Amino acid sequence: MQGTFPRDQQWRLVTQILFFALAFGVGIGTASAAAKDRAEDAGLPYERGSLADTLKRMWSLVFFIALLLLFATTDDEGSLAGPFLVVAGTVVVSYAGYQVYRLPRRWRNLGWLITLTLLILGFQVVSGFDAGGWVPLGIIFGFAAYSAVPAERFESLWVRTGLRLAAGVVVAVAIRIVYAAVNIPGIGWDKWSGLHLTLMVSALAIVLAFPLGLLLALARRSTLPALRVMSTAYIELIRGVPLISLLFMGQFILGLMLPAGTALSDITRAIAAMTLFTAAYVAEIVRGGLQSLPIGQTEAGQALGMGQATIM
Repeated sequence: MQGTFPRDQQWRLVTQILFFALAFGVGIGTASAAAKDRAEDAGLPYERGSLADTLKRMWSLVFFIALLLLFATTDDEGSLAGPFLVVAGTVVVSYAGYQVYRLPRRWRNLGWLITLTLLILGFQVVSGFDAGGWVPLGIIFGFAAYSAVPAERFESLWVRTGLRLAAGVVVAVAIRIVYAAVNIPGIGWDKWSGLHLTLMVSALAIVLAFPLGLLLALARRSTLPALRVMSTAYIELIRGVPLISLLFMGQFILGLMLPAGTALSDITRAIAAMTLFTAAYVAEIVRGGLQSLPIGQTEAGQALGMGQATIM
């Protein structure tokens, strides 16, 4: 399941599983709390679903974590103690993360911030905390600090903006300093293999493909002929080509399209090919959902004076 991943670095995989499990619990708890808040604001009754209902709705994430557990057998002697401990730890941290459901409403956005942080840290446990690994967390926490600064008591717009920008920059710099102090080297792409590599590449491709697929779906429904024709041609072309062909193209042709001297690893090329492939299917799913809405919904939004983006 782990392929050529270094045996002395197995702790990274177990730690990654626990980070992802905790992110799963925090995310589900925050989403449940947000749904409860929306129901209360609308004056509607809210009934919290059971654990079985949650697992049915989130079966894909549960399945993803279950697959990760399959390669957690790091004991060369064949003992089942290690896998059972990992499973128990996963259940415990997921349930602990779900308790953010009990947080007051004013702390609700903190749950999403924790979820993103855990997902990034879970990936970086294997990829490493060196180089530019601080950038994602620096951006996220920088924006969080910018939004959280209570600068409303200052009348001047320049003062309020300056204080918020300063807070964001200070937090980003602090994260950069922490990363420089930790500086844990990662395991290179060339050492990743097996089911672990397949799951990571698939997850990255799906995440990267969603915004591209959303843009393609909107372009295909656009009234501009150029956008509609180009997006339709891309979607139909990609959907008509087997994924293995795109993977070969990514390995042998993608390098020819880049400037001379640009070095891309084989895994990066595979992620690019899978992202382009997945985006075409995401676009069709989104377009089908938009097309299923009655035309009266769009006309109602236009009658209320909404813009095109708001109607979408």
